[in-house]
Amino acid sequence: MAAAAGSGAAAAVEAELLSLWRDRREPGAISGAGDRLIALANKPGALDTIEFLLPQFAHILIHLSDDIPEAESLETFVLAVSQMSTHIALQFFWAVYTALEENAPKPSDMDALMSQCVKVAVQSSSHDGRGLAREDTVVLKGFLRKRGGGTTTKYSRHKWTQRWVVIKDRMLLYYSSQKAFEANRPRGSMQLAIAELLQPGDGGHEPREARHYFVLRDRQSGMRMEFCAPSEEVALQWMTVVNIAIAMPTPPGLDASQLRLDQLQQQLQPSLSTPRLSAQHSYESGSSFMCCNSGDAVTDSASAADGAAPGSAPPSARLTDGECIRKSFASAVSQSFAAAYSNPATPVPPRAAAAGGPLDSAAEGGKGGVGPLLQEGERQRMVYSFFTAQRDFLRSLTNLAETLRHLAADERQEALQPKLDALPVPQMAYFPLSSSSEPLRTILAFPRHESFVFNTKARCPILTVLEVQQHRYSVADCCTIRDLPDDDSDESSSQPAVPAVDAAAGDAAAGDAAAGAEGGAEGGAPLTLSQKKKELWDAKEARLRATSERAGMPGWCLASLIIKSNDDLRQEVFIMQLIRLFVKIFPPELTWLRPYHIQATGPDTGLIETITSAEDLDRLKKTAGYTSLRALFVQRYGPPDSDGFLAAQSRFIKSLAGYSVVMWLLLLRDRHNGNLMIDSLGHFFHIDFGFCLGHSTGKQIGGVIESAPWKLTAEYVALMGGVGSAGYEAYAQGCVEAMVAAHRHADVILTMVEIAGTGSRYPCFQQTPLRKVLARLRKRLYVGHTEAQVRDEFKRVIETAREHKGTYYYDYFQKLQQGYAV
Repeated sequence: MAAAAGSGAAAAVEAELLSLWRDRREPGAISGAGDRLIALANKPGALDTIEFLLPQFAHILIHLSDDIPEAESLETFVLAVSQMSTHIALQFFWAVYTALEENAPKPSDMDALMSQCVKVAVQSSSHDGRGLAREDTVVLKGFLRKRGGGTTTKYSRHKWTQRWVVIKDRMLLYYSSQKAFEANRPRGSMQLAIAELLQPGDGGHEPREARHYFVLRDRQSGMRMEFCAPSEEVALQWMTVVNIAIAMPTPPGLDASQLRLDQLQQQLQPSLSTPRLSAQHSYESGSSFMCCNSGDAVTDSASAADGAAPGSAPPSARLTDGECIRKSFASAVSQSFAAAYSNPATPVPPRAAAAGGPLDSAAEGGKGGVGPLLQEGERQRMVYSFFTAQRDFLRSLTNLAETLRHLAADERQEALQPKLDALPVPQMAYFPLSSSSEPLRTILAFPRHESFVFNTKARCPILTVLEVQQHRYSVADCCTIRDLPDDDSDESSSQPAVPAVDAAAGDAAAGDAAAGAEGGAEGGAPLTLSQKKKELWDAKEARLRATSERAGMPGWCLASLIIKSNDDLRQEVFIMQLIRLFVKIFPPELTWLRPYHIQATGPDTGLIETITSAEDLDRLKKTAGYTSLRALFVQRYGPPDSDGFLAAQSRFIKSLAGYSVVMWLLLLRDRHNGNLMIDSLGHFFHIDFGFCLGHSTGKQIGGVIESAPWKLTAEYVALMGGVGSAGYEAYAQGCVEAMVAAHRHADVILTMVEIAGTGSRYPCFQQTPLRKVLARLRKRLYVGHTEAQVRDEFKRVIETAREHKGTYYYDYFQKLQQGYAV
């Protein structure tokens, strides 16, 4: 019954997205959809679907809200869900942050997209439970002299210029003049939620001709802005308000406009008189607080003066079904989880250290509660601390790849381990490449000398190995109001680890990392770096289990990911989302697909889940003694009539059928053998989706050569048993039934592509106009045909794909140009 309810809620969320997009310009359509989506959010199964469709919701909200009436209702829904789940809030934050980075304002303008990103970024990351802030809430404004940040003129970065500066909604914006402010034409901005305040002497920023001077630094991008006030009193006033905005979000029950500057200055004067004032962020404490301790008294007293109890939400924060939304958010992280995170010196039971139950469990007599309940404002502070620590940890990972990229190729591997050693892991940080329904894996450490660098011409991907602890409960259990199972030590390790996948094997094949660190199994000779790269994952895990001091922890295992910089992963994220959709709709008894996690953390940074028990066909074909795939399967799994061979052959057939239809629908290109993988069980799958939906290699020349519907070589057919064999017929049936399933869900597929492509900067939509992409996709989905017609047509496509000359020509072309095996 629960499964059926979950399926119903998922279908309802999907239907709401279709309806919302189809009727987006109809009066009242968006408003009604937003209310219904909020009502659906707490139902079983809905959260997974909302997370799955979050890229579409975020894209509409960030890029298209000016063209859609009543978009505020959708904004309310997305922010409410972000407040329900810290995990979803992080996903939404990266979408907003990426748009902010990509659309950084130029000296002459800041368009509506930037304004929208500013608003949703501040609200989604603040976790203050207040709902939307008023756009006209200005806390402080006035003239300051400014230099640095936001300008593109060669000399202007070092020149002091007078600007009209405004702080509102935890955002600092600067304008050419007061008239420009009145006309809403900012020149630039900085989000104070992710900034730090420095004074002279911090980071080498000594003033020269300027006095009453302070510096703001964006902790995400590193951008700095320097400001000079006309007097010490004015500088003190600005630093007071900036530091409060940096330290924590406005407390529930207190509007930003109620921050009385005279009260704040009086309360904070002792701390402001010290030589340095900064918002300290500590990974050890997992908190982000001001140096002074009087801010809480200020916010509580101001809240009480307003007639609201400290920690209570104002009536405006209560959405239409909003009381339950607010309560769900308040219970997002358990008391013991947050307490253990913010104060690592406090011993807590194993269950509480992992995640604990809902916050209210102690009052209700639940098993997981420890200690008295926290006030709601304190709980929100802890949730926010967890959110910022996890966010900053991921940013530090991608910053590492960018730092190494600028070193000489032969210096990168040697520099990697010291930088990993210096990278603190926040308490209760969890493996980021996870979905809400997957088991929670908390990060324990980076094992020494187990990560390595791949050297390419333009990038420096890092394959990072992590020790993690896998729990019986899911990511969502820690981030939403759900009862957790008892975390017995015997049971917590019983769940198999989520398999990891080397999705960047193409980079690995192309790279030639420098030799370096050592580390070997106990009692054996240390393995070289080259040996570690080739080591089987099970062997690596067994070796580290024997040497790691953490291996005795219940649920201990290894995980791995690829850290990338100078590489836009957003198109690959989109293609992987469509592959996840196909997993849901393709017949599982006839097809198999292996989606893996990709997280874009900016327009040119991101993380990729790694697949560990697989090799690309290029590497296999270059192995000594290789003759054919069929011979390889016989060698690995036994004679053709053995159970082992037949099982592996069946896996290959099902996976080849699934990916054949995926390649047909999404026009996947650049399918050389470095981008095609075989895992240890015989499954076949694709990686690297940089060319799709009409975008091809070599300024579209590659698409002319690589013209087959999909790759179906004579070697594949031979492994299946040849044309007319039972294996080949099973393959053809899987292809046809998967195509029919896609035909049935054509509306969903087309809508997801249309939303993502509208106003998109993905290369596939830049190369081919969206209208052409959609028209061609409708043809490939056989929109307007009957299912019988789809079956007949697609059988002919299968025969066209088989041993198509375009496949041979492209493989030969890649062999000549890149050296990939044919």
